[in-house]
Amino acid sequence: MNWVFPRLVLSAAVLIATGVALPASADDAGFRRLMDAGVNELNHSKYAEAQKNFEDAMKMAEADNNNGYFSLSMSRLADLYQRQKKYDDAEPLFKRSLSIAEKTKDPGSRLKIMSLNGLGTLYLAQKNYDQSAIFLKRVLSMVEKEKDPDNDNRFLPTILDNLAVVYRAQKKFADAEALYKRAIPLWEQVAGPEDSDTATSINNLAALYYYERKYAEAEPLFVRSLAIREKNLGLTNPETINNANNLILVYRAEKKLEEAEALSKRFASVVETADGAPPVLTGAGVDTSEWSKNIQAGRLHLCEGKYEEAEKELTAAVKEAANGGVEDRRLAATLYNLGHVYARQKKFAEAETVYKRSLAICEKIAGNSDIEVLRTQSSLAKLYSEQKRFDEAEPLLKRVLAVQEKSLGRSHKDVQETLNELKSMYSLAGRASEVASIEKRLKNIQSSGTKETRGIKEASASGSKASTETKETADSK
Repeated sequence: MNWVFPRLVLSAAVLIATGVALPASADDAGFRRLMDAGVNELNHSKYAEAQKNFEDAMKMAEADNNNGYFSLSMSRLADLYQRQKKYDDAEPLFKRSLSIAEKTKDPGSRLKIMSLNGLGTLYLAQKNYDQSAIFLKRVLSMVEKEKDPDNDNRFLPTILDNLAVVYRAQKKFADAEALYKRAIPLWEQVAGPEDSDTATSINNLAALYYYERKYAEAEPLFVRSLAIREKNLGLTNPETINNANNLILVYRAEKKLEEAEALSKRFASVVETADGAPPVLTGAGVDTSEWSKNIQAGRLHLCEGKYEEAEKELTAAVKEAANGGVEDRRLAATLYNLGHVYARQKKFAEAETVYKRSLAICEKIAGNSDIEVLRTQSSLAKLYSEQKRFDEAEPLLKRVLAVQEKSLGRSHKDVQETLNELKSMYSLAGRASEVASIEKRLKNIQSSGTKETRGIKEASASGSKASTETKETADSK
């Protein structure tokens, strides 16, 4: 599954229920029951049960010599294989279903659409973008030319969205933007302005603007899609969390740190990960359940000290995040977590490689002063210190400290944390005078902090307003 989950045109149950006229079967009700059950099981990831129902439906349709039903059930079985990443099993089924649909009079066009879209999304999942574009363009042209009332429902916006995914993966951003702009009003019309499908297209367009650094255009779209998902799915749903993350990234890029912090805190207050950190709020673009599952499992195993399992899950998450062809914060954050796994196992070379890769992505996206750039530099410095590579660790920590002091103030908690890291490095290096100097500075900060706290309390008691330092956003890695 790619970084944007390809949309199936319609599930079998919906296709039947919404009036697509399939040829009558000797056991029409039995076929529908099998297909309905298969789709329901597929949607709940009960793959073995779904496979049996689809295969039984195929046998029933074949025995009744009903080509329409046979093609439909075969296409759904191919969908099942695709979701399981059994691409070699899915491809011949989609192709055979398409061949049958092309020879079927009614509803051959609808079945043909499903098979063409299935092949398009199958090749998309395999990162064969040229081949995917061929099938998706073909089905798009077919839907647009036929002007069939049935095809003017969810078919058109679905195919527009899928082709936009291909264009975005090919970095044809203008082409992808045009398709999303066509799809959104169609989703509003057929599904409603507050439907989850509508929110997905809105979020995708916003993510596209984010990559192009068109933050002013991205922000209101992310705000809108987040509101829809909160209402429909709740705060703890992975899609909602991902959408919130996207908006946080835009706020950061726009230097709206207060808004970013407030949103991050709101979600962190209701969603906790195994290590007590805020939820994984990383990476613009559409989240995938597979990536979410991998990175959350990886973080859990990391906290439990199960490093082999953590490495396996996070390596899979890296592959998922990299599938889209665009390096984003989601990929950077996954690499950062993988770096922790290697560091804990003293695999210093591997840790350094993934930390540096994560750092390069963040620097490219957000600049040298971004909070996650600083965090990654600190982790890399710790890695160097542990290997007694002090000449490489020291300049990194000093740079982090200088940026933090300038943006946050000399007494901010993040500054104190970096000072403590620098002190630890000097201690390992046996540089006692530098250790003493930092200890003195930390003591002065703590002393002045106590005085400032007293002053704030006194001001509050007298009814006057006291300003406090702006806090950075929560750890999103």
